[in-house]
Amino acid sequence: MKITKALIVDEPWISYLMDGKKTWEMRSTSTKIRGNVGLIKKGTGTIVAIGNLYDCGSPLVLEEMVHNFDKHQIPLEKIHDGSVSKWVVPWKFSDIRKLKEPIPYTHKQGAVIWVNVDLDIGENDEDFC
Repeated sequence: MKITKALIVDEPWISYLMDGKKTWEMRSTSTKIRGNVGLIKKGTGTIVAIGNLYDCGSPLVLEEMVHNFDKHQIPLEKIHDGSVSKWVVPWKFSDIRKLKEPIPYTHKQGAVIWVNVDLDIGENDEDFC
């Protein structure tokens, strides 16, 4: 499949996505990007997984954040103490597949959320764990 965008995700969130513990990546703003995107483990310079970004929800209020813990995995104490009050927009993923081998990419200066890439990866199941 052709991948033109890759999202930078920090630990532990990238591992939670890859392990299926969460399906929402919480961000401070919405995105119009949809479809298959690469998932970059922050600080590694590599794409470690592919996921389908199928929707972007509306900002959640505190009660919705608490109720949807299973989807985002943000600790409840962080939700209640306000330390994550900026990250309330769910970017909704499905079909997250971990790559057997991380794929290096060129990180352009200033890229903090999205990286433009030009990759053909995951053409067969042999590429995934």
